Amino acid sequence: MAGLAGTDTISFRDDPVALEEVLAGHDLVRSRSDVAARYQTLYESAMKHFSAMKEVNKFGRHDWRSVFGETFRVFAELWEYLKENMHSGLLQSYRTADVASKIGQMFYHSYVLSSDVEYLHQAYWFYSAVRYSSSSTDTDTSELHSSHLLLMRMRYLARFLSVALLLGRSRVLSELVEKLEKQVTIYNTLYPGSQDASDWHNTAVEARSMLEALELVQVPSRDMLLEHRLVLTPHYVRAAGSLSLDEAILVSCTHRQARFSQLTLDMLRMVYTLELQTTDRHAPPHVKFEQAGLPPRVVGHDRRPVVNPRKCLLHRPSVPELLAELSIIMKDVSPNGITLLYFSCNSTRSFDRSSNAPSTPTRSRDVGHPPVGLSLRSTAGNSSAPEDNLYPSDLTVFTRKPLFLIIDSDQTSTFEAVKSPFHQPFVSLLAASRLPEDFSDYQLNGRLLTLFLTCPLTAFCHVCNLVDVTESLWTAACRAMTAAASTILDCLRASSQLDADLCLFLDDFFTRTLVCRFVFCQVVFRHHYAFPSTQYWPTSCPPIPGELLSTERLHLALMSVADSLDVRQLFE
Repeated sequence: MAGLAGTDTISFRDDPVALEEVLAGHDLVRSRSDVAARYQTLYESAMKHFSAMKEVNKFGRHDWRSVFGETFRVFAELWEYLKENMHSGLLQSYRTADVASKIGQMFYHSYVLSSDVEYLHQAYWFYSAVRYSSSSTDTDTSELHSSHLLLMRMRYLARFLSVALLLGRSRVLSELVEKLEKQVTIYNTLYPGSQDASDWHNTAVEARSMLEALELVQVPSRDMLLEHRLVLTPHYVRAAGSLSLDEAILVSCTHRQARFSQLTLDMLRMVYTLELQTTDRHAPPHVKFEQAGLPPRVVGHDRRPVVNPRKCLLHRPSVPELLAELSIIMKDVSPNGITLLYFSCNSTRSFDRSSNAPSTPTRSRDVGHPPVGLSLRSTAGNSSAPEDNLYPSDLTVFTRKPLFLIIDSDQTSTFEAVKSPFHQPFVSLLAASRLPEDFSDYQLNGRLLTLFLTCPLTAFCHVCNLVDVTESLWTAACRAMTAAASTILDCLRASSQLDADLCLFLDDFFTRTLVCRFVFCQVVFRHHYAFPSTQYWPTSCPPIPGELLSTERLHLALMSVADSLDVRQLFE
């Protein structure tokens, strides 16, 4: 064989070391090829299941668990294979980050369908693994700045931001917003003028606006968002056969209010209030694929499980969309199940005012004019089309089962007419139609009634113009607020004049909390110098007895909270 091309060749017989090097090289190529082929097979299978999972109707309550369970099983196999080859150099490491991000998405979807905060924690830890990994260190610089990888990284940051928002991790949020802004700047520099660049710029602006809007009260060394989610009280006991909150539909269409994606500021605050904290927020990750789909269990004193209500979040829905989803949800509600329906919207009257049209109450009864309703798809300065306005009569049919209605809008008086002709428990909490000028900026700070219902101490500080509070004052105020909530509940239970429907809603932990916070809001407004008239006070149907709101016990409880923050003068 020697000399065929006029050159010398290596004799492997004479140089066994060279033979071993060549064979090793062939083995490495073959190994890389085998690993890549196996990875591609697993990845394609996982993506097929992932696509099927995203098609699951979130209101198809009975079949999603099996789909998710199979998807988790396939991804578990892919994840284990990636971990085995993570440090071998046989796969680009950004693939591991991509799969971890997809698993985080799956846990997030499980949370959306079940309202189990445990799934949210699992999603957070997977996203954290991507965040802290060194997955990009062995990636070529040109690859790092490729359009595909930049978009992948921005999508990951946006999803991580959503999870961090829902968990209330404000310190992490600040870091993530900064990282997203940096990636968006790089993308806009490399790909200027593209539609993607414009869309991602808007996303970064939304994230920054949401973060700033959440910082209503500052307390040193406190992560204030963590103050919102409920903790089950040790003495809570729910009687067998009593009402329980099964479903919550949160609707928002307040134009220009801070939001991130489809999650508005008011929606986010309501989400915090409808979920129990079930996991130590600093616990290490414990990913268990085989447990995917199990419902949350927070055990009350009587050993009956308390489950977070399933939530449907709707941003600017059409009326047909809202009514259709309400119908599907109501169909699945148990006989003793409560449906909570929450609105944070402008009224149709607000657009009459903006155009200098008369806004007297008689207008809604004039011939040829519809009643005042809620504008579900309005934009800045423009009301939604008539078919996208919700009116009181639209809700009557849904009072066939227990309904807890909250409307935070600038005109709610017409919804006082909503009653249940079917003799089912029904309560509505309605915001005041007017607020003092200093507290009417719902675009920046969120709506005031919602703030009282979701974090009453933050709302109290807000109406007292307290922005920076020392940790010692906040701790004292928290103790006073806890005592005030207990006093309010005792007064409600002891009242012989409280409507029977309100009494029934006191049996459920979530609706009980909302009613007690609503009472606290009413007491604050009755005594605060800035709310001198009943036009500024929220109302309820059935109403809270005036004698109860005027009791000395509630006044003392209020003054205890005021004294803890040194603002007694505002209530005298």
